[in-house]
Amino acid sequence: MTTNDKDIISAMREDAERGFRLLMQSYKEPLYWHIRRLVVNHDDAQDAAQETFIRIYRSFGQYNEQNSLRAWLFRIATNEALRLIRRRHEDTMPIDGSFDAHADCYVNYGDLESVRLQKAIHTLPPKQQLAFNLRYFDEMDYDEIAQIAETTPASVKASYHVAKEKIIKYVLAAAAAVVALFFAIQPLLPKNDAEDFESVELAFNNLSADDQDFLIQVYEDDDLFINP
Repeated sequence: MTTNDKDIISAMREDAERGFRLLMQSYKEPLYWHIRRLVVNHDDAQDAAQETFIRIYRSFGQYNEQNSLRAWLFRIATNEALRLIRRRHEDTMPIDGSFDAHADCYVNYGDLESVRLQKAIHTLPPKQQLAFNLRYFDEMDYDEIAQIAETTPASVKASYHVAKEKIIKYVLAAAAAVVALFFAIQPLLPKNDAEDFESVELAFNNLSADDQDFLIQVYEDDDLFINP
């Protein structure tokens, strides 16, 4: 039987422990993945998720039932993720461009489109990442995202559309760079075009974010790849 938010709220008011178990059943996975998309690393996501649920349990008495429960939970999770990112930044660890598809099976590395999408998302500033992730992956409406981001629906809508345009541009530029790179080095490859192109694409996606950005920039600036 599916537990809805009203059931969770009612249970939390009547018996906090039973209600919290229901809440965990419904939201443990969605909140974990929301945090994971922001912080990338599994261990970091687990730490932030654990802190999120501690805060939820301790502060549930402050929840206003006139607002969306899901939005309230995701706002707490978002704040924990951003707090971790800020702490990581203070420790001089990279934030932007730090996505590593090999880190801990965050995505299926065999799915190159998924890898490219995730790398594109992590070129965005946090506000745009948040708007895009919640809209694209969690299928939330702008009003609910606005509650999570503590802003207006109009601002969220603008952030989402700017993010989408940047992602499309990045993905297309990366794909074009791979094609240009393939033709540039094709004379050096064995004569099996389909497999060779896949190997070049795989090699490109296996590069660091800085190296990928360099190749994309070279391609965009002056088409310095020499076609045979």
